[in-house]
Amino acid sequence: PASLHPAAVMAACRACPAAAAVLARAAASSRGRATSFFSSSSSSSSASLATSSRLLRHAHPRLAPMSFAFRRRGLAVAAAAPAAATAVDKEAHNAEQAALRDEMIAGCCECTMPLEGDRATVLAKAALNGRTAAARGEGRALRALVIGAETGKLAAALAKAGASHVLVIDHSQSMLDRAAEAFDPLSTVGNDPGVRFLRADVTDLPPYQGPFDAVVFNSTLMAQASPADALRRATLLTRPGARVVVSERTPEAGDETAAGD
Repeated sequence: PASLHPAAVMAACRACPAAAAVLARAAASSRGRATSFFSSSSSSSSASLATSSRLLRHAHPRLAPMSFAFRRRGLAVAAAAPAAATAVDKEAHNAEQAALRDEMIAGCCECTMPLEGDRATVLAKAALNGRTAAARGEGRALRALVIGAETGKLAAALAKAGASHVLVIDHSQSMLDRAAEAFDPLSTVGNDPGVRFLRADVTDLPPYQGPFDAVVFNSTLMAQASPADALRRATLLTRPGARVVVSERTPEAGDETAAGD
């Protein structure tokens, strides 16, 4: 507890071999200067006290949840353990999303994924920004990642606009199968140009699938277990100069049943 006396804390740490080793190293690095971790008369700065707290927690994990209050010349400095964020069960979340997307593809696609064709053209143009594999020269690839298969119109638009390789990922195998129907079967050679489909979460996508020149979140970013992690991972999978495009369908003003971008 925060009210635990500093002397008692120090005594407990000295009794722990790991903590004692850390304290000894800290003392050795002070170049002979007297260092006090918790003394109220310590001349250490607030930053030093916070560093001491981190050393202590590293040495003695049982003290990690505690909050220590340091006082330096009457000024209170709190070094509290960070509050635990609400964890999201990614596996359960992805299973729920897969079920929802299975329903989307099984019903009226124009109702659940309105304006897909128009959106595909706009998003492909924004993602590639005039770049094409042909303009790069023979043997040069232009790779695009689509997160959210829908019925495959975006993948087709990217390929038509100049992408040589398009990887489409989704949580729903049914949606991936439906999208794949619009394309001819590909060879088993992974580097051959074409459109491929993979059931995967973007945060789990291995680096060898890229690097990508364009990434499009096809109305899927806000449905990720952690949108921040998904966007971060997508960015890390790109090469320099790539574009990451995020598109989300939102209800039009005054019409909750319609959807736009």
